[in-house]
Amino acid sequence: MSVPPRRNRPATRRQGVANTVGDLLSPTHLIIVLIIALLVFGPRRLPELGGSIGKTIREFQRSMKEVSQPEPDVKSEAAQAQAAHSTGTDAGKS
Repeated sequence: MSVPPRRNRPATRRQGVANTVGDLLSPTHLIIVLIIALLVFGPRRLPELGGSIGKTIREFQRSMKEVSQPEPDVKSEAAQAQAAHSTGTDAGKS
């Protein structure tokens, strides 16, 4: 009796993609990428590149916060000011 050979495939296609992405972010691969970047850009330029990447990420995060938080509605503020003025109360006076 012979047993059919087992195939070493992931159970689903997604599982295979997840494993590939996890393998790409391993410490060994990251070290290799940093060494290649050091060879390509040189030791003087690498800190400048790191700083500019950091600024880019911070600016992206700031813009995402601005998009997720709605700006105050100018019409509603004007309506509140008009209502306060017509009732005789002034929000600026204490």
